[in-house]
Amino acid sequence: MGSDGCEKTGCSDPGRVKQQLIYRLGLVFYELFSGGEKPPPELLVNPSFLVETHKDDDQKISTSFRDLDFARSLQVNDDSKADEESDSSSDPSIQNDLLGFAERSIAEDLNEKCNRLRSRKRQSTFRSSLRYSEHSEGNRDKKAALCRVITQVSIEKLKLKGLPGSLSNLIYNMIDCINGDFKGDHSYRTLSDVTPDLRLMVEYPDKFLRDLDVNSLSLTPLSLKDSVFERKDEFASLQCAYRRSASGSPEIALIAGESGTGKSWLANRIGRFILSNSGIFLQGKFDRLHRTQPFSVLATAFNAYCDVVIRETNGDRAKLIASKLQDALGPDACQLAKVIPTLRQVIECEEPNNNSDANQNYIDAEKRLSYLFSRFVETISRYSGCVIALFLDDLQWADDVSLSIVGEILKSSDASERFFFLGSYRDDEIDNGHPVLKMIENAQSLGVTASTVKLRCMDKDMVTRMLSHLLCLSPDFVAHRRWEWNEEDIMSRSLPDDVAVLFSQRIDKLPSDVKLALNTLSCFENHWRDHYDLSLELYELAAECALITGDMISLSVITDQVTKNARCFEDTLNISYTCMSTLGYASQISDSVEMGLEIMSKLAVLQVNPNLVPLIPLKMVEITIEHGMSHLSPIGFAFFGSLVAQLGDLNGGHKFTCIAKSLIDKMMLRDIAGEVLCVSTDILCFIVHFRMAIETRKENEVVALTAGNVTWACYSRLMYVTGTFWSGSKLSVSLEVIDHGRRFVMSRGHLTSDNYLLLLQQSILKLIGNSQSEIIPDDELKQRVLDSNNHHALEIYYFQKTYASFMLDNYESMKESAIELFKFSTKPWLLMSNRIFHVLVGGLVSFRIYRETKLSCWLERGTKFKSQMQLWAEQGSSSTFENKYFLLEAEEQFSKNKLDVVRATYDKTISSARAHKLVHEEAIACELAANFYFNIDDFSTSLKYYTSANEKYSEWGAYAIARRLFRCVGEKFTSYASAPSSHPISSTDGFERQRFDSEADQRKRKQP
Repeated sequence: MGSDGCEKTGCSDPGRVKQQLIYRLGLVFYELFSGGEKPPPELLVNPSFLVETHKDDDQKISTSFRDLDFARSLQVNDDSKADEESDSSSDPSIQNDLLGFAERSIAEDLNEKCNRLRSRKRQSTFRSSLRYSEHSEGNRDKKAALCRVITQVSIEKLKLKGLPGSLSNLIYNMIDCINGDFKGDHSYRTLSDVTPDLRLMVEYPDKFLRDLDVNSLSLTPLSLKDSVFERKDEFASLQCAYRRSASGSPEIALIAGESGTGKSWLANRIGRFILSNSGIFLQGKFDRLHRTQPFSVLATAFNAYCDVVIRETNGDRAKLIASKLQDALGPDACQLAKVIPTLRQVIECEEPNNNSDANQNYIDAEKRLSYLFSRFVETISRYSGCVIALFLDDLQWADDVSLSIVGEILKSSDASERFFFLGSYRDDEIDNGHPVLKMIENAQSLGVTASTVKLRCMDKDMVTRMLSHLLCLSPDFVAHRRWEWNEEDIMSRSLPDDVAVLFSQRIDKLPSDVKLALNTLSCFENHWRDHYDLSLELYELAAECALITGDMISLSVITDQVTKNARCFEDTLNISYTCMSTLGYASQISDSVEMGLEIMSKLAVLQVNPNLVPLIPLKMVEITIEHGMSHLSPIGFAFFGSLVAQLGDLNGGHKFTCIAKSLIDKMMLRDIAGEVLCVSTDILCFIVHFRMAIETRKENEVVALTAGNVTWACYSRLMYVTGTFWSGSKLSVSLEVIDHGRRFVMSRGHLTSDNYLLLLQQSILKLIGNSQSEIIPDDELKQRVLDSNNHHALEIYYFQKTYASFMLDNYESMKESAIELFKFSTKPWLLMSNRIFHVLVGGLVSFRIYRETKLSCWLERGTKFKSQMQLWAEQGSSSTFENKYFLLEAEEQFSKNKLDVVRATYDKTISSARAHKLVHEEAIACELAANFYFNIDDFSTSLKYYTSANEKYSEWGAYAIARRLFRCVGEKFTSYASAPSSHPISSTDGFERQRFDSEADQRKRKQP
């Protein structure tokens, strides 16, 4: 209402006009909801206070009333017992007629009602007793206070008629605003203040209109709806992350925030969204007090999934999932069923008939379960027909084992494509080195997108909405109310200052039998003396648990206690083995070996001499033959077979490895199967075609992972990757295999294998060429190897540098690297498959350096390598060794200048390599044959072999060698007058260069 309206009514205060409108509407509400009863005269004020209402004011009241549709929306039931003397207008039919009448003609009838009320005698009597005086503020305050009391008494009559308390209070406040003590914190200012409260009553009658049952509320927890905490942006971000995961893009989402910011609430909301979109939402919550119980949270989540499958047992989808789980887990399903009990009701889980699992290393058992969990999730996510969402709450308290399992699941590309991981953690309780952040970094390094939603504390508006929802009060009322508390009463509460006092009080409340047990334990001071065997067993178990949970401090303390109190040295063996495992899994191999040798020296088994280590498998076989089989006997046979093969008897060594594999199958020793199969496959590479043998490396990797033996799983992957290269696969394919292999070993923390693969990768990049940005300088690469403190890695570095220099015809670099390589005189006592190519490269390089230097030591070294290859060719697979032996034989005869023998030998080499589809070795043989014919001035034959070498190198993908060969041949032939003016290589140069560029670009696009 503008200033003009004030001038027309003769009122100088616009606020009084607004109060009058609210007051008059309150009187109407009173009459309506009392069943037509006229307002008591005590509620009517002095007419001198009421100003003349303008027509627009009456229209404003009418409009607000109609917009709310209040008379139709508020269905008030009169459940109270009405007074027998109540007016007949309280009848529901009469009340409805009055409500309809008020809705149609409230604006026109309002002035008439007020004038009629003023003319009543009781009203005039009341006015005469409460004379209005504008000049006496104190007197007016007293009158206003008295009017407020009378108004409250009158409103109570409405409650007795069954009117809800919230609506009664609203009418009271509307009428009370006219008493002259207008305060924004307690009364309505304008009709726009009344409107929100009315709307809340209409839209949410259960909460803001009807009276609440206080007794039932005290027994039920307070609940909040989604509308209270909107978090629209955060919720939308999680929705997008889930949709991307559902579309096949591996992604995880995390919710970070302080305690009480609504992380769990937001996660449950996205869970309802996932369920509404036909997804599966599994959840678990970590507890600070139960961090030493690994697998428990994950078991809870996946038990829930198995329950879903059980309920749908007769469905086709459930049968398919059960069948696939049976195939994926196989006989190891019983191990996973120990953690997920309801899995037994889904698939058959038969316990093994032997006690091999009891002898299994605890770390291997943990890694076995990690792999089985990964296979489980991979299977259910693939065949459930929907995305599997796993929510883990309070990750800041998660145990390392559970986090490693989640990381294992994310490593599996098959599982992560249909698996959505959602986690929440308190970001103020973790630091940069926390396992949660490490898990996120590892996931990102594997190409998994990680989205983090950060929640901040609630702002004032959100707190207001929350209190309004919980207390069933208007938001405006909450926002303008001043909240007070009695600090003295709070501080007067007695709470113990010492936690020991509080703990003592809690103990006193425990049952009597529990207190008796605690009292007995407190007297268990001399347990080592009185209960030695039990104490030793408990300490060994505690050490294994400390190792599993990563508590190295506790492990050290426990080990010291056992060492101090053990009655004999033999009683410390189990816990010493646990400590050795700790060093081994921490990549401190030398310290672990040193500790093991020291223990064996004390047992008088061996002297402390690493050179006598090969005698260990011999001793194991002797003990087995003398005393019978144990669960470690297959390991002894496998390593003894490798030792026999290394000493020169391939077939004899192969027989012993076959015995080891047979024992594994008969005794069902799955925990050591990975180790035995890896050693056996190394010997198999000498017996059958090399390419056929390396395919079994994939199976070995799966077996090792199933047993939880990550070390041998990484070894299998390493041998598979290197075998792919040495078997002659295209170099672009080898690079892709190396990329996958490096991600595999790095995700499992096997840095040694990653260094070996990096060195091989650099050699391949040099052979391909045109990838200078990816090639690490030799000095930097060498320093990286030196930093690893791995003696064998440095040997591999010099071998790869020697090989790459030989292939690229860099003589000086080759010679320098070869000299350093052959300084490593330590001969491995195990026969590994890569030894084949060390012998081949060593022989080729030695003969080449001899022809340049004429030093007999190089010829002798080359001859030894050739003799070794000849022995393998005679006993092993001809498809693997025949062409290699012929090539070394030709190089030796070339070095000795036996020209007649050389020609035929080179031809046999090339024919054998071509027959066994070893394109890379055929290319090498053609180039070396071309060099020989060029050296004896047979240019035509030389050019033919150069042309063949160029074609084979290009077919292999070694484009840097092909270009080097083209330039070299051009320089050689143009320097001789008798040479052809042109050579066939020049005609294919443009084609080869074009093919090289296209394949290089294609390889770059495939790289992740």
